[in-house]
Amino acid sequence: MNKPSDLLLLIQALTSAEKRYFKVFASQHIKGKKNNYIALFDVLDNLKIDERDIATVFKGEPFAKQLRFTRHYLYKLILKSLRSFHSEDSHHYELYLLIVNVHVLYRKKLYEQAYKQLKKAKKMAYGIDKNACALDIINLEVVLADRLNSNPKVYDKIYKESVEALSVIKYAVQFRKIDSDVAFFVSKNGQIRTEAQKKEFEILIHQIQMEQPQGESILEKYYYYSMRATYHYYLQEYKEAYNNIKVVVNALEDDKQNISARTGGYVTSISKLLDTSKHFDQAVFLDELNRLKSFDKDLASLPMRITILTLVYAYELEYYALSGLTDKAKSIVDDAAQHIKKNFIASSYNEVFGSRIILNMILFHLVDENHEQALDYINDYINHHKFSSSNLLKAYVLRVITLFELGKWSIIENFADAALRSLRESKKSYHAETEILKFLKKQTKNTANDIVQIKEWKELSSNLYEGEDRNNTNKYFPFDFWIESKMKKTDLKKILRSYSEN
Repeated sequence: MNKPSDLLLLIQALTSAEKRYFKVFASQHIKGKKNNYIALFDVLDNLKIDERDIATVFKGEPFAKQLRFTRHYLYKLILKSLRSFHSEDSHHYELYLLIVNVHVLYRKKLYEQAYKQLKKAKKMAYGIDKNACALDIINLEVVLADRLNSNPKVYDKIYKESVEALSVIKYAVQFRKIDSDVAFFVSKNGQIRTEAQKKEFEILIHQIQMEQPQGESILEKYYYYSMRATYHYYLQEYKEAYNNIKVVVNALEDDKQNISARTGGYVTSISKLLDTSKHFDQAVFLDELNRLKSFDKDLASLPMRITILTLVYAYELEYYALSGLTDKAKSIVDDAAQHIKKNFIASSYNEVFGSRIILNMILFHLVDENHEQALDYINDYINHHKFSSSNLLKAYVLRVITLFELGKWSIIENFADAALRSLRESKKSYHAETEILKFLKKQTKNTANDIVQIKEWKELSSNLYEGEDRNNTNKYFPFDFWIESKMKKTDLKKILRSYSEN
């Protein structure tokens, strides 16, 4: 299969609102009776043939001979419309325009006017901690200081600001280094489940020296404490991780402009507060969930508002499922189902959270014993969406469990074998899942009496976490509570509710 062109991938990534905006934008910027760019856009947006044969659609059209040029210009035109579409939501774009104004006025030798624009840009850059831009602004400030015959104190101030900006950039680079290293480690090894993995992770993290920031910059705090939170989280030191990320959230909340400029970072930080607090204090978890639900929507763009709502639903589904309180969340399930249908996936930023809400919807229906609905979501998840291999592995395992609950003995063996093969090919630690799949495969042919079967479930329970960490193994489904429900011949949600209440 041929790789899609950059132009086709860009068009496929557009939301419905962005597509509508592009057509209006293109009609205003391209004059003439027939807009070739919109015609090409429409064909690619509803492509029914091989992209390489696109020229046949426009056979006989005057611009067919210049199709390569038309495609190139269409790509640039779409990007231009996207910049315009998102300009009001982007402080960074506004900052960029101010810096362009400075350059234009400088070339016109209107130095005082250029300096006024520069002061606005500088205030905005520091306000949103855009320190890479701040360096450009500082360089411009030096040039203008020369033209305006400034005194030595001005240059001293500029030097001090340059040092501070470089410090922030250092923390940003360190954070991105540790973030990418952790992401690579997890993609290679999966969640940290064994002592050997834990030691390897500690060695990885200690290669990066994390010095506490001395300045007052929001961005310095954001990167430093996010790094520390990541470190503690993957070592399952959840209270320490929570305390570090709390510093980030408090720093951002000191000024609404910080949240408006760094909405993505703020929402991600609250998500980390939820992911950590659920391990040590349910009341704190619910407080953080209310913080997310009460987020000022005026501070976020439409895609970000969709992301926030996706997160809220995902955490609520998880909470009610793992607390065994599914009866209290029927309206939430209905709303979440409509949200998935309408918005999934609305933007690339939302992809990881879109995966999360569907996995938690599956969890909810399994706990609530709506096994047919759980299976529908699992099949849709596997067949129609592109997710990371680790999330697909979870779906494969949950599919076999769901088929077992539905008593579909004739097909369990094939799906269990396929899931086991995928687990082996991942070359990651999936001991618990492997044991469960082997056990369920065996149960399809089990004719033993209830007493013998309960004994076999107990043996599975005792071997489930051999060399693996229980908390990390149970992140997406409560395997041990599910096995306990089989041993006690009771509902999973009753077991979960009992543990939640105690």
